[in-house]
Order: sequence, then C-alpha cells, then structure tokens
Amino acid sequence: MSATARTTGWAAIAYAVVYVLTFVTNALVSTLGPASDVDYRTPLQMIADRPYGDVFAIGFGLLGAALIVVATGLRRLIWSDDSIGGAAAPSVGVIAGAGLMLSGAAGAAQRGFAPNDLAGTGADTATQLAIVQGGFLLTNAATFLASLALFAWLSSVAFAARRERTMSTRLIVATWLAALAPIASAALTGFAFGFLITIPYMAALGISLLRRARQSEATAAASTASAALPA
Repeated sequence: MSATARTTGWAAIAYAVVYVLTFVTNALVSTLGPASDVDYRTPLQMIADRPYGDVFAIGFGLLGAALIVVATGLRRLIWSDDSIGGAAAPSVGVIAGAGLMLSGAAGAAQRGFAPNDLAGTGADTATQLAIVQGGFLLTNAATFLASLALFAWLSSVAFAARRERTMSTRLIVATWLAALAPIASAALTGFAFGFLITIPYMAALGISLLRRARQSEATAAASTASAALPA
C-alpha cells in the first residue's frame, strides 16, 4: 500500500507542477504572441499562434494523465470496501482527466489543422471569424465536462475519506473546495478559472500521501525488526 501512496502522491505533485508551468507559459505566449491584442482572430492569426496551442495540448494532456493516476490510486487508498460507489468514483475521475486531455487537444486543433484547412476554403472573412470562434465551444465544453466530473469524483472522495477516516479534516475541507470551485466558476461565469484551486490542493494531497507512504514503510520495517528478534 505504501507504493500506491507514493505513486499517487508523486502524481498529485506532478499535476500541481505541470499546471503552474502550463499556466505561466500560456500567459507568456498569449501575451507576447503575434495576435495577442486581437479579440477575434482570423484563421491565419490562429495558425501564427500555434505555439500557444502546442503548450496547451501538452500541458493539459499531462494534467489529464496525472489526474487519472491520482483517481486510480485513491480508489485503493480511500475505499476499504468493494461498494459500487467506490468502484464508480475512480471512473468519474478518469473522465475528468480525459476532459482535460480533450480540452488540450481542442486548443491545439484551433491553432493547427482546423484553421489551416479553413483558410483555403474561400469563405468570406466574417464567416471565417465566426467559425474560428465556434471552435472555442469544444474547448469550453471539454473543460466544463472536466469540472463536472471533478466535482462528482472529489465529492465522493471527501465523503468516503470522512467515513473511512483516511484523510485529515483539513484535507477533507480542501477536497470539497477543489470539488466545488471549478464547477461553480464554470456555471456562474462560463470560465472554469476555479481549476486554479486544484494546484495547491493537489500539492497538499501529494505531500500528505508521501508522508503516509513513509510512515507505512517505517511501521513495516519496525514490525519486521521486532519479528526477527529471538523469543
């Protein structure tokens, strides 16, 4: 079990680190990009902004992968039974991770092959601008899916952790905040900026799991040493 806690802990910390790097890099690229001051971009401007899409796709792909590892690991660490809820919860966490991956892929498509094909269709400028803006619908829909799945998954984690007493009270409260913030911000404003709260949450969760792994290893070593002593 200590190996599971360690792997899950490092995956949670990796999520936090990758999110910070992706956020900072995207902010720099979008600010310094060739069309950074344009609200409604043409297909050619989107293509020129391709580095932003590449960073977005790679970053959110890694975030999704890390989230899937965390969801799978917490199933073994939080739930002590074979209930349907315990079996379904990590599946919803996997959906949240897949939603982040889809969001990243959609962001890359907006700045890659999609506008590249559109530029050669001969459509007038207004039509091209409308289609480019429509491409953001998929990114927003994927992010909303991830927010909804994250809420369902983390709320079930919080309930189970309280019942099984496998998390501290502070970490359970933080789990609720991480569950509610993304879906609340997406529902109220249309933008899931509440996902930013998952950065400190995943960092705290990762540190907690690594400590748990060390304590488990220390307990196992002490038990082995005592068992080896002569009677």
